[in-house]
Amino acid sequence: MPRYLLTLEYDGKAFVGWQRQCADVGLSVQGVLEEAIFRFCGQKTTLHGAGRTDRGVHALAQRAHVDLDLSRFLANEGGRRSPEILLRDALNSHLRGHLLTVREVVAVAPDFHARFSAKSRSYLYRVVISPHRPILREGRVWHRPLTSHAMARLGARGLIERLDFLREQSSRMLGSRDFSAFRAAGCQSPSGVKDMRSIDIELFDDELRFTFCASGFLYRQVRLMVGSLVALGEGRLTEEVFDEFLSLSPSTSAENLRRIRRLVPPPAPVCGLYFAEVEY
Repeated sequence: MPRYLLTLEYDGKAFVGWQRQCADVGLSVQGVLEEAIFRFCGQKTTLHGAGRTDRGVHALAQRAHVDLDLSRFLANEGGRRSPEILLRDALNSHLRGHLLTVREVVAVAPDFHARFSAKSRSYLYRVVISPHRPILREGRVWHRPLTSHAMARLGARGLIERLDFLREQSSRMLGSRDFSAFRAAGCQSPSGVKDMRSIDIELFDDELRFTFCASGFLYRQVRLMVGSLVALGEGRLTEEVFDEFLSLSPSTSAENLRRIRRLVPPPAPVCGLYFAEVEY
């Protein structure tokens, strides 16, 4: 049966997360898409996503694959549309009313897997430093108020004044290392070691955008890293303590790991996090 790879964009506020849930829990991205597929072609399917985003996490280019037989619909089309365009248009028609869209559909090999064929994943995190609420971006960014106290400590533009410092500190996270300090309870990964390929911090007017690319991520890792970097930039976390976060290894004792985790600042709120890209 043909296999298709979908590129998805969605607003995380509308969903309980990627993974299908019981009906009384709320709408999931996977569940809404599978229902749209069933309404289109009557086929019960299972979508396989590249990553399981949590409740509230947005996506710019989430990927998922599905196996579908579209031969009957293609015959009716008479060659007017390719199977990829037909599937994209049909699903988007059934997704009206949901903050979810199918951006692109491509045919892939039968052994392709949206999750296991991925070489790397990227996440974006957006932080706004402003004296007022960013109304048109509310629910899509983390707002750090630019108070008189922050300006007195950090400068006229607050955390933005320390952009070079943030880039310098974040560069220390690059490479293969144990990120267990940035691992939330409930993480199912057998190891805290991940390969961080790149970290970019860019400034767009009053907005800092953190982009992380890695072989994979631990549960809530990005939010914990951003929370620590922002605390470091604002002076609420010392470089000496941050050093401890980066000093872990698989041989670190459980007692020392617990001690270090207690020092990690709270994770950045979910509203600013985006599943940005997958590389295959």
